[in-house]
Amino acid sequence: MEQFGATEVFEGIDASNSSNVLLRSLRLDGFPSGLPIRLAHEAAVLARLNHPHLVPLVFQGREDGRFWLVTRQPEDGVTLKARLQAGPLSTMDAISTCLGVLGGLAELHRHGILHTGIQPSDIICIKQDAGTTSLLSWPGALELLLCESSSATALLDVSRYSAPERSQIICG
Repeated sequence: MEQFGATEVFEGIDASNSSNVLLRSLRLDGFPSGLPIRLAHEAAVLARLNHPHLVPLVFQGREDGRFWLVTRQPEDGVTLKARLQAGPLSTMDAISTCLGVLGGLAELHRHGILHTGIQPSDIICIKQDAGTTSLLSWPGALELLLCESSSATALLDVSRYSAPERSQIICG
């Protein structure tokens, strides 16, 4: 188990098919009262999506003041953040990664969900025979379950990847 601020992350195995899963739990105390409704709505929409560039959502629920999400854990996947720490991507891997992210975003937008702050830790790179493909993790309010820290530094890091209108860089 890992703990990041109000979020806990557990690794597990789906008993129905023996696949690896990640369980994320968010403590809801201290958040606005409408957040659980928004989380449940976004999770319900994501659970219906089946797209090769979106991390599959297996289960969502709320119990004992916590909101839970369970996703498939991609085999041999590494976040773009970790991958870039090992060195730059080849031109073909960079193009493939971008196309995967754009495909995932387009699918989200078709279903009325906006990913409000894509950052390298939201992108999972998977090496395949034809190069690198990418998966985009959860958007919107569900991003709270991905936050690696509640520190001011981490929040500033996230704001670097926010849409300009959201981070108030564009005025007027």
